[in-house]
Amino acid sequence: MVRPPANDRVLIKRMLDAGVKNFLFPCVRSVDEAREIVSATRYPPAGVRGVSVAGRAAWYGARAGYLQAAGDEIAIGIQIETCQAFEAIAGIAALPEVDMIFFGPADLSADMGLLGQTEHPDVRARIQAGIEQVRSHGRMAGVLAPNIYAARFYESAGARFVGIGSDLGCMRTHAQKLLEAMG
Repeated sequence: MVRPPANDRVLIKRMLDAGVKNFLFPCVRSVDEAREIVSATRYPPAGVRGVSVAGRAAWYGARAGYLQAAGDEIAIGIQIETCQAFEAIAGIAALPEVDMIFFGPADLSADMGLLGQTEHPDVRARIQAGIEQVRSHGRMAGVLAPNIYAARFYESAGARFVGIGSDLGCMRTHAQKLLEAMG
C-alpha cells in the first residue's frame, strides 16, 4: 500500500503507471476531494487518468485488456484526519470505488484541540463512532494505533485494517532497549 505525498492526479498517474494498485490517500476532507481521487485513478470516460500502455502496470504494452481491467484492480483507502472530514464519511463511503476509510488519530486529535493526545477518550470515541459509520456503509474501516492496547480497542470496535505503531517509533523503541541493555 502506497501513501502518496499529495492527492495530486499527476503523482497518482505516475504511481499507477509504475504498477501501484493499493493506495492510502492522506488528509481527505470532503466527498468532492474523494471523487477527484477516484477520477484520477480511472481512465476516461470514468475518470481523467491519462492513457498509457507503455508503463510497467501494462507490462510495457504486453498486457492484453489492461485498459479495460485497470480500474477494477485498484484499491482505494481514504484517510480521515480532521473534524471536517468526519462530516463527509457517509458520502465518501457511498462512493463504490472507495474500499477503505482509515482514521489518523494524531492529526484528528490535533484538529480536535487535543494535540498529542491520541488516546484521549474523546478522540477514541470519535474514531469508534467513525468506524461504526464506515461499517454501516459496508466499507472496511482502518486506523493507526500507537500501541497494542489501542490496536485491540479499535479492532474490537470493528476496524479491520489496524496499523500498530510506526516504523520510526519501532526503531526508536528497539534502539532505546539496546542502549538500556548496555547500561
